[in-house]
Amino acid sequence: MSEEQYQKNRRHFRIYTASAFLIYLLIVLHITIFSREPEERRIDTELFRSYRLLFVEKNDFYYGQIVCNILMTVPFGILIPLLNPKIRSFMKILLSGLLFSLIIELVQYFTGRGLFEFDDLFNNTVGAIIGYLLFLYFYWRYRVNMKKLRRS
Repeated sequence: MSEEQYQKNRRHFRIYTASAFLIYLLIVLHITIFSREPEERRIDTELFRSYRLLFVEKNDFYYGQIVCNILMTVPFGILIPLLNPKIRSFMKILLSGLLFSLIIELVQYFTGRGLFEFDDLFNNTVGAIIGYLLFLYFYWRYRVNMKKLRRS
């Protein structure tokens, strides 16, 4: 592949990734803000409350809450390091995922369209980290395959 073709492919990849991230953000906004009716502002500061309700009090409703909050930010952990190579360390993804989640929770609080929960901050951050680990795995596989192609 020529250098010109490589640069063209790289530009296209960045455009596709940025587009995927924009679509992802719109979906997250819809799920967390726009699909909800305004209510009284509330904050739940009890960390791991949903885990206690799930495992101790056997309230299965919280299983879905936990899983959905984790899954919601897995794409964030994949797309951020693809969009910005400077954000490819574990600590930067952890902090970015926490900040992203904090922004969601603050918007929910100030608009009254959701409960500000510490558990959501935790679960969303875990989701971003899982996404980052998936990114690392596939990025590593990509690099291994590229080395094999160059040798042949």
